[in-house]
Amino acid sequence: MHVKLIAKVKLCPSPERRDALLATMRRINEACGWLAERAFEIRSADKIKLQKLHYAELRSRFGLSSQMAVRAISKVCEVYKRDKTKCPRFKPLGAVAYDQRIYTFKNGLDRVSLATLNGRVEVPSVVAAYYQGTLQGARGQADLVYRDGSLYLYVTCGLRLRKAPPCREWVVYAEHLIHGGLHARAPSAAATAQRAVPADRRFPGTSSSIPRARHQFVFTPC
Repeated sequence: MHVKLIAKVKLCPSPERRDALLATMRRINEACGWLAERAFEIRSADKIKLQKLHYAELRSRFGLSSQMAVRAISKVCEVYKRDKTKCPRFKPLGAVAYDQRIYTFKNGLDRVSLATLNGRVEVPSVVAAYYQGTLQGARGQADLVYRDGSLYLYVTCGLRLRKAPPCREWVVYAEHLIHGGLHARAPSAAATAQRAVPADRRFPGTSSSIPRARHQFVFTPC
């Protein structure tokens, strides 16, 4: 079984590269607004149909790369199909989707290469320890987000969920991924009901039962 988690990466670009990324976000959102009007006119959220009709004009009118145009079409379709009674509106600095064709991590997790209107730029990145293990998994689409004056990349990561080996002495919780490992701790006595339970279901040193549901799975990077 696989699950998806979101890892937050802070970008630390120079002023010039920051301006390039913000200009790219503005242009893509402008393109999304234009395309949303075309979609609303024909009442269609069909990605294939809109791509056939407007892909070439999106690229020529807004100067987008091929993959940026594809991601813009997808964004418009996803938003418009939620409510076809009104034309979608997009904020100038709304989140912009990047897939693996237009963003890449470099030198481990220290830098990220991102496509802009004028080619790729490499920017330093900061990844909290909490997310480093998560990012070792399969990385998929990422969202470039501008918030409170800073740029972030929210990366979708795939993790494999597997059965944990039987254990009568310790309970492993898949609550946090730290440096690629698992954060393990025992439930406190106050967290579970104090009642007589079979010896093989007790946590060592307490009369509390080991929660059945929460210890049966662990996460490992794909």
